[in-house]
Amino acid sequence: MKKVLASLVLVGCYLAVIVLEELACRGAMWFLDELSALSIVAKIILIFFGGSALLGLVFTPVFYGSMLTVLASEAVSPSPNGTRYIVFSTIVLTLTVISFFSLLLIKRTLNIACIFVVLYCIALLIMAKDLREERISIES
Repeated sequence: MKKVLASLVLVGCYLAVIVLEELACRGAMWFLDELSALSIVAKIILIFFGGSALLGLVFTPVFYGSMLTVLASEAVSPSPNGTRYIVFSTIVLTLTVISFFSLLLIKRTLNIACIFVVLYCIALLIMAKDLREERISIES
């Protein structure tokens, strides 16, 4: 029962991270859209000072979300060798890449959020690898 609950926590954290990432991407696109109405000097100043904050806002759900996902799921039920995260991120990564290329080929649109989901899955794989190495070093 704990493993099922841990898997539900994993999926719930994934959905929360995706919603936050979508909101961050929409906010960044709104900012860039509003930026086009300004003069060139104001654009340079805002891009120079606000660009790093904007990138930080967009990348925060990816990196902190993967850490939150692993920590919350591990608090419910520890995963042996991080298998749960490897399987989950592989499935999500495969489906995201398929949907990204299908949108690109069929509708000829580029979905930026898919790129961040791929980054989230890669970060989740890295967290699972670190978890596995930590468990091996504790057992030794």
